[in-house]
Amino acid sequence: MKINTNDILNSILESLDHVDYIRPEEIPNIDLYMDQVTTFMDEHFSSTKRYSEDKVLTKTMINNYSKEGLLGPIKGKKYGRRHLIAMLMIYYLKQTLSIADIKRLFEELPGEEEQQKLNQLYADFLTERHRQGEALRER
Repeated sequence: MKINTNDILNSILESLDHVDYIRPEEIPNIDLYMDQVTTFMDEHFSSTKRYSEDKVLTKTMINNYSKEGLLGPIKGKKYGRRHLIAMLMIYYLKQTLSIADIKRLFEELPGEEEQQKLNQLYADFLTERHRQGEALRER
């Protein structure tokens, strides 16, 4: 069986069209409990699920990200905007990077006191992902 490179590339490009991106203004400005976080992610990324019963983000995943130090401290079982941005970036990045690589990237993330910088970083991240997808399509 011979693999057709064009078919593979077209499949990748088509899958890029199905990725939903959550714009910064869509991220809640209030703290959410874990169940609310998983519901938020499932609602926004429902089109990326292979099966309707699949979960985009589970409680176990959130706990593991927290244990790895990817989310920063949690306040009273609630996750703030910074945590949501981190989880979104993990969701997008884990498709191509290992958790260890993502952890190295996250060492440079602005803290909660620098929310404006974090918002801009996330907006720039989405812009760059879009730009890279367009560049790939052109090639």
